[in-house]
Amino acid sequence: MRRLGKDPQIDTETKLGFNFFILGLVCFAQLGTANQTFHATLRLASIRWVILCLSISGCGRLWSETALLTTSIVYWCGTASDVVIVVLLLTAGSARGTVISLMKGFVWGACCIALIA
Repeated sequence: MRRLGKDPQIDTETKLGFNFFILGLVCFAQLGTANQTFHATLRLASIRWVILCLSISGCGRLWSETALLTTSIVYWCGTASDVVIVVLLLTAGSARGTVISLMKGFVWGACCIALIA
């Protein structure tokens, strides 16, 4: 970003803002459409492992050596919002269809970044 004359902090803030915007859209789109409740989803062992991993990474922020603890917490919130987006999408419909769509998006995004780089 420095080559383009932009501040890297603004780029990070834009990414996090867009991430939270997508989380808001997914929450809004999922109102009343879930095939299973959020509580039933939390009963799955894989989801509990994900929550455990997020919790450990969140605790790791307490002893990280970043310049500002608040910056580290904001980055963790961005990661947690990604996890919540995926969990909400999985509760809304077919897990197979959701996973296939997520992987297609990941592959297309990686290809676009590879073309730019």
